[in-house]
Amino acid sequence: MGNLNMKASHVSDVIPYYFISLLLTSISYSFVLSFWNGDTNWGMAGVVFYSLFGMIPFLIFAVPIQVILNKKPKKFNFLYLIVYLFFALIGIIILYLFYNDSFNVEILREAYYYKLIISAAVIFWLWDSVFLQKENHVFHR
Repeated sequence: MGNLNMKASHVSDVIPYYFISLLLTSISYSFVLSFWNGDTNWGMAGVVFYSLFGMIPFLIFAVPIQVILNKKPKKFNFLYLIVYLFFALIGIIILYLFYNDSFNVEILREAYYYKLIISAAVIFWLWDSVFLQKENHVFHR
């Protein structure tokens, strides 16, 4: 029972880092989206809206991968970026299908979707490396 309590304690210690990483990723990504969409009329309200809306896909698609990768933490690991890029591609396609009735392969030819995918993965990877990919992380006590 003591080992289970110790693991639960370690998990509760790391949850704030996941939350901070998720929050900063969502805010950073919302600034990028606002800039690319030219949607500066909303100002900070737009950033807040995009942040709240953007938090959901990151929570669904990126955080589970982040948890798995944190079992062997490595700061700014290029392989982790590739993994995030792959899952960002899948996530963007799933979100596209959610908002559209059918899949149109033409989206794979549009540079805008690759901008979304690459920026989402790079931003998440950067914040993940800053807050969670530590060599002596709380998971490894």
